[in-house]
Amino acid sequence: MNTLWKKCKKIFLQEAIYLIIIIIPLLLPDSWIELIKKVFESWNGTTINQDITEIVVKTILIIAVYIFIFRINSQKEFFNGDIYGDIPIGFYYIAKFLGYKKISLIRKPYDIQFKILKRDLFEIVDDNIEKDENVNVQIDKTNFEYSNNMRECNLIIADTYPINKEQIPENKRNLDSIWIKRENSSISTRVYSPKLINEVSENVALIQKAGAKINLYLTTNTKNTEKIVKDVFMKGDRSSYEIEIFLQESNGGRKFKEKGIKV
Repeated sequence: MNTLWKKCKKIFLQEAIYLIIIIIPLLLPDSWIELIKKVFESWNGTTINQDITEIVVKTILIIAVYIFIFRINSQKEFFNGDIYGDIPIGFYYIAKFLGYKKISLIRKPYDIQFKILKRDLFEIVDDNIEKDENVNVQIDKTNFEYSNNMRECNLIIADTYPINKEQIPENKRNLDSIWIKRENSSISTRVYSPKLINEVSENVALIQKAGAKINLYLTTNTKNTEKIVKDVFMKGDRSSYEIEIFLQESNGGRKFKEKGIKV
């Protein structure tokens, strides 16, 4: 909790400084406004209302400062480096407002990745993950029985790292479940697998047909996650899915947390 607060504090201060700079023109002293008013009156030859002058001048200055900051940040990548990006999504919206256009999905929690991608907040920095079209993908539906009355279903996608049943929360462990497991690739530990995406798409469609909420457990790399969000969950009427993502604990046996996050 302390680490999260430190990260939030650092990002908050960074964004707050920009926001303060933007509103500094509101503190422009009356003497400056009066001087500007006199300059305009001498140039235009007509009397200008003091209040109107103040509103116009401050508005123009705020817009000018905002455009300046926006253009500076437009060339930067937000939240880069080795810091884990588990900060509230609101900070990402503020960064968007301040002009940041690019972000890497590396070291961002899955719920944040989903929200960034679904809302198209940033341009995604390419992580140079190679494609492997031949790697095998296993499907296990042993604990899945299709029913129109299904209320929720586990969708477990094991990609970069394996997932075992003991990692799933006990209160969700016996639900109908579909396991999708990518086998090891000869190219790299992390690969973009079109087969994996296709299997996810087909099985998500099956769960959607049953009308069930999806409990999502992932160990996908950033490229596969991006494809799953854009090509599966944002495809057609699938954008209205009820989805909860379960994140893994950072220590121990990497068990998934008991409470999911709606995305």
